Amino acid sequence: MPERGRHSAGRKPRAKRASEPSSRGRRSAGPRKAALSRRRRSLRKKSAAGGGIALIIGAAVIAIGLVVGTGAVVNRVTDRGEGQEGAAPLSEADFTTFLLVGTDVGDTGTEARWMTVIGVDGSGEQASVAYLPAHTAYEVPGRGLQSIGDGLASGGMPLVAVSVENLLSLPLDHYIELSVDDAGALFEQTGDLTVNVPQEVRVAAGADGERVLFDAGEQVLSPAFQVDLLYEIGTDGDESTLGARHAAFWQAFTQAQSADPDGLGAAVGAVSGALEESNASNEEQVTFFTDLASTPPEEVTIASLPVDQEIVGETDLYSTDEAEVRSFVEATFGELPDLADEVRVQILNGNGQPGIGEEVAGKLVGEGFRIVLSGNADRLDYEETRIVVYESTPEAEAQAERAQDLLGVGEVQVSVLQQGIVDLTIVVGKDFIDATEADND
Repeated sequence: MPERGRHSAGRKPRAKRASEPSSRGRRSAGPRKAALSRRRRSLRKKSAAGGGIALIIGAAVIAIGLVVGTGAVVNRVTDRGEGQEGAAPLSEADFTTFLLVGTDVGDTGTEARWMTVIGVDGSGEQASVAYLPAHTAYEVPGRGLQSIGDGLASGGMPLVAVSVENLLSLPLDHYIELSVDDAGALFEQTGDLTVNVPQEVRVAAGADGERVLFDAGEQVLSPAFQVDLLYEIGTDGDESTLGARHAAFWQAFTQAQSADPDGLGAAVGAVSGALEESNASNEEQVTFFTDLASTPPEEVTIASLPVDQEIVGETDLYSTDEAEVRSFVEATFGELPDLADEVRVQILNGNGQPGIGEEVAGKLVGEGFRIVLSGNADRLDYEETRIVVYESTPEAEAQAERAQDLLGVGEVQVSVLQQGIVDLTIVVGKDFIDATEADND
């Protein structure tokens, strides 16, 4: 469990484990590729297991999707009486949360290198910093089971943010995309930083050589080296070892900035142009980071999401355990609502418009709903949205009605087929597109 004022590595110990595989880092080549090849050969059995999980989940999507449009649904619209209430939404947290996503240009364009969630208590007495591997695999609404960071290419920061919120069941107020250049501009304002680097970091040098980028131990880092500390994985590293360096950075950074909170706010204000890839105004950014620096360093919890490393084909992914994620979030940010009250949702695109799953998730996630499956419906010409429940109980129908209220459309139906994977299936029709366009006008 994370402790106040100390960083906590989120890596789970693994028995009889081969050398750790790694993800591609900035400027990494040469010896790193050979090391990756050796690690991948030693972990092929695990790769097959990871692929099996994806196939099982894919089969579940197909099986549930067949429920809709086969006569297994009773076309019954539930009547809501006056004053009838659905399931309660997630309670409002007493802190403001920002998602930071570090990005760099890779082989396929702009890629997510890391993700960090920061929460600041409204009273300024406590704060939390949580590192998440960019390649954490989870249900990305509308895209299916994949690396959350990969959602950046198809849905931008809004998709990454709703996916992180979906994973953590933690409301996110704002997000900032922080490119390598953006981070450099900010650190030029905040200046040199003394960091206790947790391990040696080597990078490729020439065709077959390596050089030491960081020695282990305490050292003064210039702004450029602070960027390398956060973005460079190294030839022998992976996203978990990168997380340990992030923890060391934030411990040093919050300690240093606590001496002059307004100075950090001024630095953020001075680089407003570098922080414009955000849904927060620069004034909101200044206030947030000033509050972060105002929090006593011993009351800042710094932790890394507990993950297991998987290899699927040539891709390194990080899987999570639902119970451990929940314990992690509660230990880092505070108590969450009862898990039994959370509604598991499948979203099926029934109108053919790309990105519709993300739109639906944006209205449901953070309101007591978790997206666990996504896919296409049996056809793409549904006129009306269908919200299907699998139990004819007041509680189940109340959940469906709450989803109906949040979406603004939908016919609630009860399926005669039972299954235990999701509580609701939402087949998104063309009426949702019309309602969304009307809201945006």
